Amino acid sequence: MIALLAGMSISGCTSKFEDINTDPNTTTEVTPEMLAEGQILWLFTEFESEAEYYMQPYFTNHHIAWLGGDTGSETYNYLGDIDFRRQFSFEYAYKMLNLQKMIDACPEDDEETINAYTGVSHFIRAWRFFNMSMSVGDMPYSEALKGEDEVFDVPYDTQKDIMIGVLEELDEANELFENASDFDGDPVYGGDVTKWQKATNTLELRILLNLYKKTSDTDLNVISRFKDIVSNRPLMESNDDNFELVRSDATGQKYPYYKDNNNVIDRDMVTSTVVDSLKSFNDYRLFYFCDMTTAAADAGASETSWDSYKGIEQSLTNAEVTAAYQAGEVSGINLRYQELPEGEPTYLLSYAEQNFIIAEAIVRGFISGDAESYYQAGIRAAMKFTADVTPDNSDYHHNMKITDDYINSYLASDKIAFASTSEEQIKQIIVQKYLQGFLQSNYLGFFEYRRTGYPEFIINQATNSNDPADQMPVRWTYPENEYSYNRANVLEAVSSQYDGVDDSNGIMWILK
Repeated sequence: MIALLAGMSISGCTSKFEDINTDPNTTTEVTPEMLAEGQILWLFTEFESEAEYYMQPYFTNHHIAWLGGDTGSETYNYLGDIDFRRQFSFEYAYKMLNLQKMIDACPEDDEETINAYTGVSHFIRAWRFFNMSMSVGDMPYSEALKGEDEVFDVPYDTQKDIMIGVLEELDEANELFENASDFDGDPVYGGDVTKWQKATNTLELRILLNLYKKTSDTDLNVISRFKDIVSNRPLMESNDDNFELVRSDATGQKYPYYKDNNNVIDRDMVTSTVVDSLKSFNDYRLFYFCDMTTAAADAGASETSWDSYKGIEQSLTNAEVTAAYQAGEVSGINLRYQELPEGEPTYLLSYAEQNFIIAEAIVRGFISGDAESYYQAGIRAAMKFTADVTPDNSDYHHNMKITDDYINSYLASDKIAFASTSEEQIKQIIVQKYLQGFLQSNYLGFFEYRRTGYPEFIINQATNSNDPADQMPVRWTYPENEYSYNRANVLEAVSSQYDGVDDSNGIMWILK
């Protein structure tokens, strides 16, 4: 066949291979909007090929328990290396190479368009490098993404230098969006650079709050940066500013837990960490997150009864989980997650979280202000989100509807009243942030638990796959490929951070 094609070329045939194999209805030119759409969608959809992969962060967050297998090792306390079902994986970092190509594809004389796509590039880089570093500690950053230049022996940056770098990238993104035009190829904000600017600043506030133990470090300037953002930059103003992907019934756009592509519907259960917290607050989100237990439904119990819903303690043995499930004593996930192809929008940053961040920052003394007002605004935004994205169907709220009047009464209740001590206030803020992140925000729940100890996860030494069994793991290990292709640098990083031991118990710089 090769000889035949060669002969045709030599004979002067006017038909060329490129002409025959080019779709006249499809562009062959790579445009910035095409690359932007892929990069932005990738933040949300990388591991949505199966519902099981989508749910992995929510096992780790203690939102969901899983029926079958070794409960301890497969869900709540096994991390493995960073490439194990991880959105923040080294394995997929190479895809960020398209960010520079996206910028290079912009018209050279259109500065505002270049600014927009460059701002998006800085946001995505900051998002990914921050989360990868939060998973392992030190890693390649300043010299990363040079594989096309055949640079494989990549030195590691310290976690501190990575944090300085991503903060500077977000500062630059804020300025770029300030001087940019709206752009094409954005499935989240429709190219609205003002909304991108708000999300950029919210992400920077999240990072700065994670640096709360480093406020004395003048290289970071945590408090002054935080004050400047809150005082002088655009921030999210409502749930309309959430950094979220809205789903639809179209092919390839459905909610990742929708039943058509879900092999774990009958295996996932809501944890007691979630259910018991909601019950303790008389929080109607219980009826939006959960279904009645089978035992309660079979007994004809009321769907509006709090006793009709029960969570499962995630650290129980598989035999104990199976027994509770077979007895019908565990609540599954609300039907709306599997029956609605559009599900609910999935967000990575939210207005509710932003309010909780600012509330905690006030309690910690970063800025002055009324922490309780931000705490309440976060709760209100979280409840409004759940109510607004849920169809008015009794199967989806069990006739316990979240209304404005209910939210007002909830905020006025003694159970929600802001505590008098700073530690109790922080606990309240983090628990509410945890609840607003149910099946949202990836690993935020785990990172917040690791940072603050809230909510309090039970450690069961009989099922804990970590060693020692009385501790929760706190980090992912470096991927095996690093030991194969970048061995000297990864070994140096493990030595300098973790006394030469690359396991899940090493305390990274940001946590010290």
